[in-house]
Amino acid sequence: MRVGGSRTRLLDTNERENPSKWHAPHRRRVGKSAAGNGDLPVQVRVSDQRRLHDLIRYLREAGCVAEQAGANTLDVFMPSVPDLRRARPQLGTYLTAWRIRNPGVETQLLTPPPRA
Repeated sequence: MRVGGSRTRLLDTNERENPSKWHAPHRRRVGKSAAGNGDLPVQVRVSDQRRLHDLIRYLREAGCVAEQAGANTLDVFMPSVPDLRRARPQLGTYLTAWRIRNPGVETQLLTPPPRA
């Protein structure tokens, strides 16, 4: 059975028999709050809102879940990173690499680091 739009994949037998296990990767929220109150995004601001969608595309290609949150902000979730403390430095590395490819555009992590 095929599921999805432009990115189609075959469902294995277990997924067809148990649709409750289906998931939407773009909706996963990863990065636990320091208080353990659920999953939190890392919020990022971009100085040039015309470049926002390019950054979203870049982060998605890097394995992040990135969604526009405002005119020049986005929420970033990192499914491969278990908590916010580890997500911030890794995301910072991605942002640095993106800024090198986009001179003159600044990014800023808005989510404060978790308390130790």
